[in-house]
Amino acid sequence: FLQGEFENSLKIAGIGVQTFPKSPALNRISSFDLTNLKRYDEALSYADKLFNQSENAKITESDYLYYGYAYLGKNDYDNAIAMFNKSIELNNDNEQDKSDALKNIASAYESKGDMVNATAAYDKYLKSLKQLTAYDLGNLAGMYQKHAETLTGTEKEEALKKADSIWGEIAE
Repeated sequence: FLQGEFENSLKIAGIGVQTFPKSPALNRISSFDLTNLKRYDEALSYADKLFNQSENAKITESDYLYYGYAYLGKNDYDNAIAMFNKSIELNNDNEQDKSDALKNIASAYESKGDMVNATAAYDKYLKSLKQLTAYDLGNLAGMYQKHAETLTGTEKEEALKKADSIWGEIAE
């Protein structure tokens, strides 16, 4: 798994899970491998086994993060957002995972067409980064422009002003 050989890791975990179906470690690694392989239905099944059928499972922020990835892969945005939020809630010291969860929350909201929450989540994501890039800021400006397309009047004007302000920041 750590070497990125998800198929091989899954084969090994599969052998173990046949003997130890309630093993949290084997259900966890199977869920992670399947998520990385984009086999989301199976990943969700193993995530459910980890959370609800494993013996003495100590659920971690990474478990919620991967559960969120699998839901996001299935376009189940509400459950993905809930899992990413739970990951952030449990996360004490992994800033990279927090940032990743925030970015994925923004992506889920954007996919749902909820641009108000998408831009708010993406702004939180940007604030979590140690160093901003023009690309990151450009994504936020683009989100505001996309949101403006769905608005009229002063709301549209405000969204476009926010986008313009960010483009100006990039130019500087």
